Amino acid sequence: KQWYQRRVRGDSESCNTPISFLCYDELIPNIDHQSDPHGWQTARKSILEKVVNIITTSSDSLILILDDNFHLRSMRKEVYHIAQRYGCVFGQIYFPVTLECAVEGNKSRGGTSHRNTPVTMDTVERMSRTIEPPSELWERHVLSLPSIGRVTDGVTAIRVTLVKEFMTSLLGQPPEVDPGMARDRDRERCRESVRHQAELYLRKVVSGAIKSDRESGIKRKYPDYAAAKTKALSAFVDSDCVGGELLEKHLNDLFSSFLTSS
Repeated sequence: KQWYQRRVRGDSESCNTPISFLCYDELIPNIDHQSDPHGWQTARKSILEKVVNIITTSSDSLILILDDNFHLRSMRKEVYHIAQRYGCVFGQIYFPVTLECAVEGNKSRGGTSHRNTPVTMDTVERMSRTIEPPSELWERHVLSLPSIGRVTDGVTAIRVTLVKEFMTSLLGQPPEVDPGMARDRDRERCRESVRHQAELYLRKVVSGAIKSDRESGIKRKYPDYAAAKTKALSAFVDSDCVGGELLEKHLNDLFSSFLTSS
């Protein structure tokens, strides 16, 4: 995973779009879980705040790569919600590996920093048991790169190209949609429809009342139609969507009340 990140970072110009990286191992300190049981969650939350800051301060298209195992779907969904909120495209590069491969990879880790130190066998086994592969509808943009054992230079070049092409393809995808914003848009369209129905029916009510009074010889000063319409429609601005008989009854009552109070 980190090897691919380094290769892409070293040739980011080929993507024709600026690329930013946030590596969780680099940003999360070596936390003593006994003395600070919530330190890990706090550190991950602070990284998500960095993500939001990068998105909101970027004026141009940007590819933001988050380097982490994200083995739980809930972790990935936190990032997906940010993509929804700020109109970004969300994609994942998934590296499915066998437990044996993960054990060998863990043994090859070396270095003085905590992020290069091999983790315990118990951690590797637990991660293998609990990992939740991408499978939900919102995880539709996924590039899967399974372990294939010995990798030649030619295969490596092809796989790196696949990663770059996948990231570039995301730029042409429609952004994720915030369900709350979508509901608001749907509600507003519904309200506009109701306002239109209300205006049409109000015209019908007014013309019907005038015709009836003329036929009956009643001499009555009707309120100004524009004022009646404004008052009637204003009642619908913050109302829920209604229609049919309910709309007709509501407008009848509204207009009758308006005539009485005029």
